[in-house]
Amino acid sequence: MFYAKGTCLGVKTEVITPRDKTKPPFEQMQIGMTAQKVGGFPGETETLVMNLSKELVEHGAVKHFTDQKGKVISVPFFVRNRAYNNNVYSTYYVSNDALAS
Repeated sequence: MFYAKGTCLGVKTEVITPRDKTKPPFEQMQIGMTAQKVGGFPGETETLVMNLSKELVEHGAVKHFTDQKGKVISVPFFVRNRAYNNNVYSTYYVSNDALAS
């Protein structure tokens, strides 16, 4: 597990259309943060987008991260990597430990 520290941008919903067209589109909740870019110029930032699991959404993560908007936060996350057509793709997920404490 890793930790990201940055300014919380809030929560958004993204509609995902599966590659298998027989399955219906679904909504994915995401949080956004801005953080200092590693190896970047002084003051250079990047936006991090992390998905929320259904479990986190059910336990109030949307309200929690909405309330944190504009504040500097530290969020535990993990990465899922996959390969497709000679490319590697990474997706970031907020850890279920994020609401502990």
